[in-house]
Amino acid sequence: MKKFLFLLLTLAAVFTVSAADIVVAIPENPCDVETVAAKELAEYLKKSTGNNVTLVSENKLTAPAQYYVGKTARAAGLGICPPAERDSFTIKFSDNALFIVGVDGNGKERNFTNPAGTLFGVYHFLRKSLGIRWIYPGKNGEFVPRKKGFVPSAKDDTVFIPKLKDRFTGSNKYPKEVYRHYRRNMFLSRAMIGTGGHNTQIYKKFGKTNPEFFSYISREKKRINFAHGTFCLSNEQLQQEIVKMAIEAKRPFVSGHEADNVRRCECPNCSAWDGDDVRGPTGRYAIYKNYGERYGRWYMELLKKAKAVDPSLKVSAYAYQSYIYAPRKTKLHKDIYIGLVPDIPFPRRPEYNEFLRDFFASDIKKITHEAKDLIRMLRAEGLCAEGIVFDTSLAGYLLDATAGHYDLEHLGAAWLNASFPKASAYRDEDVFGGMEVPEEALAAWMSHTALIRVLHEKMAEKLRERKLEELYFAVELPLCRVLAEMELA
Repeated sequence: MKKFLFLLLTLAAVFTVSAADIVVAIPENPCDVETVAAKELAEYLKKSTGNNVTLVSENKLTAPAQYYVGKTARAAGLGICPPAERDSFTIKFSDNALFIVGVDGNGKERNFTNPAGTLFGVYHFLRKSLGIRWIYPGKNGEFVPRKKGFVPSAKDDTVFIPKLKDRFTGSNKYPKEVYRHYRRNMFLSRAMIGTGGHNTQIYKKFGKTNPEFFSYISREKKRINFAHGTFCLSNEQLQQEIVKMAIEAKRPFVSGHEADNVRRCECPNCSAWDGDDVRGPTGRYAIYKNYGERYGRWYMELLKKAKAVDPSLKVSAYAYQSYIYAPRKTKLHKDIYIGLVPDIPFPRRPEYNEFLRDFFASDIKKITHEAKDLIRMLRAEGLCAEGIVFDTSLAGYLLDATAGHYDLEHLGAAWLNASFPKASAYRDEDVFGGMEVPEEALAAWMSHTALIRVLHEKMAEKLRERKLEELYFAVELPLCRVLAEMELA
């Protein structure tokens, strides 16, 4: 019996040694990016090949490793190094081993402003050579084909320089699984920090003193100089002021961003900047006239004026809405950083689009708050917006035009003498973007949903008492659709 047990233990020991047949070496003093990259490589090599994988510090190797991750001494000795650009990497098979070396920063890997070339090199290798795909966050969203007996070779050689300076999705906070999913798909790297968002500072500073800085709308015969108004881009004084603001703030960029509004300046000078109205291929943005040429000129004018003061300055800008399309004639300078705002934030399945069409058809009656905004958003998505039979915001205004505030929080206080949470609890950016919805956001949303129903009952009765039903249903409510369509025109 003792001989039998000894034989089993011996066989187990032999099996353990032979199964640990892949060694991944890392530098003696690795940075955090190199450590994470090596762990990711080891995990997916094991999943794909079925072999045991061991991580070993280079200075503790007793024999050459099959993989070397990061700036190891052996890679340096063979002259293997990445290009100089941020997040670049080199994958090279040499001297019977595969080397993955990238441009990395010394900060934490979880900090997406920290260069992570070695990590992206690992993900490139796993995708290209092993065929691994990460479809959606979590273990159930990954596809790892079996590659039993896989051996790296010169076919894996790659030198990669990112063409996009920033590969970013629009949020600074991600749950762990979501963050890792984006990283594995070569995203979440940001070179330009604080490049600015929707620019309302121009209105705060010049809204009253310089109305000519803002868009001229011909049918209204006036400038739309309000907080979320767009700019008269051809105005040279405005261009100079924006450059001046960047210099005074000691920023490395000039913000070419506007506020979030679809109306564009119709003055002769701005209109003269426009090119051909060629649209698509896009989704919801296809309804907008193409202003790409105008915005290309705007960004170049800002850059020219910025460089005249400080040659190191850059311009940050968007490709968004009616200027999602690249300019055809204006060639943009490499120091203009464009943030792409895609017109389909997340690919929707055809079944979901069909559900939305059915839900917003006329046969399903809907009570809502701020119907005009809802109609505009749906129409921008190419969806119908029928069956809206009551708008509590509009009714609140018609019943008390002097109240001044018609959000649900104020209407709840006025009509029910009760306090309600603010809509910002569930409207703020990223509230519904993670794996879980915060309890306070869900509670506020449910509270407001119930409030809309109660307000509808009370307001409908008050409209009847004041004999305002015909005005409300025949004039005011249909006007919401007209105004929504006008805002999209």
